Amino acid sequence: MADDHTAVAAELPIGARIGGASTVVTLVSLAHAMSHAYGALLPLIVPFFLTDLRLTYTQVGLIFTLSNLVWSPLQLGFGVLGRYCSRKLVLGLGHVCQGAAIIGTSFVHGFADLLTWRLLSRVADAPQHPIGNALISQSFRADRRGLALAINAAGSNLGTVAVPLIGGFLIATLGWRSTLILFALPGILFGVLIMGVLEENRGHTQRGQGTTKLGAEVWALLRHRDALLLMTAHVVGAGGRGLGVATIYVPLYLSQALHVDEVHLGVLLTILMAGSVIGPLLAGALSDRVGRKPVLLGDYVLACLSFAGLLAIGGYAWALPAVLAITGIAAYSEGALMQTALADVADRTSMDMLFGLYFSIGSAIGAPWAVLVGMLVDHYGFTAAFVAMAASQVLAGLFILPVQLRRSPVPRRS
Repeated sequence: MADDHTAVAAELPIGARIGGASTVVTLVSLAHAMSHAYGALLPLIVPFFLTDLRLTYTQVGLIFTLSNLVWSPLQLGFGVLGRYCSRKLVLGLGHVCQGAAIIGTSFVHGFADLLTWRLLSRVADAPQHPIGNALISQSFRADRRGLALAINAAGSNLGTVAVPLIGGFLIATLGWRSTLILFALPGILFGVLIMGVLEENRGHTQRGQGTTKLGAEVWALLRHRDALLLMTAHVVGAGGRGLGVATIYVPLYLSQALHVDEVHLGVLLTILMAGSVIGPLLAGALSDRVGRKPVLLGDYVLACLSFAGLLAIGGYAWALPAVLAITGIAAYSEGALMQTALADVADRTSMDMLFGLYFSIGSAIGAPWAVLVGMLVDHYGFTAAFVAMAASQVLAGLFILPVQLRRSPVPRRS
């Protein structure tokens, strides 16, 4: 990767002292993986919050709700900050502070200090999406950007997949407090490396800032036709995507409707989550060749068919692994594709802002989907819920149809 970008290094505002663009995507992706690893580790530790800290379920729910409410709008705030401050400093310092907050969590003794450290951890994590994606997007040419952002998405999901086995073993052998400390250290290291190794040419992003007011830029982004259509499709399609919906209700369908036992459920979920690593890599690379729009539309179709497949297989246990692998690939590929499409339609001065809006709006407005799908399960069963999840993919695809994207990014010649 680095060799492919040597000729255009002067045109790209982000690089690295060693390894060029490859180092950028590697460090940002590893740091992103640790952010997701912290989130995946907490469900294994929550039972100890109940027993060791004597918290109630309401207190635990309040901690996670408040921290997520703080985290969502801050992503836009850090997107704004990235226009004026060193991105590598904002992102790197964020990971160092997040690691410190995780270490602080290992010393908690009650509700108040746990809530405090959780809030600080989410504040420190907020730069990851807008700043991390902007760093990667601006270190690669458009014809390689899809794969680069896909690596970032796959890396984060890999952190989620690996945690149950590694975290469970460490908790069983060392205890939950020592496990938190061990998990915090790699994130701190990656944060330091991001600040020390990455390089920025601020001239690329500072040009034009003096003539564009912040409010005017936000309003211009909200009126950008293609960007607005892409973000709307993302919010609508969240009804059948990722950690908010698919990761919750597909396992519940397997255990409650198909009565899969715990041992086989663990294996099947591993297959599902493996798709979250493979899918973005395949879709990102393909989008660099044939364009973002056809791959996005194909992904929505595949997701729709996978939900129908889960309902159709019923008691055919032999077909579950294949259908779940396809479901994992489809449900987790859209994020990286959508981010790449947004990077393609954004100019360099607004990329941080656009990613900030994308993640803030997506996490805030898309959140009710989990409740809506749960209500459908309660009142009408899993069939109605999966039909709604599939329908959300169809509607998302309709918003993508009028988007004007290049069929395939054309590389610039030196």
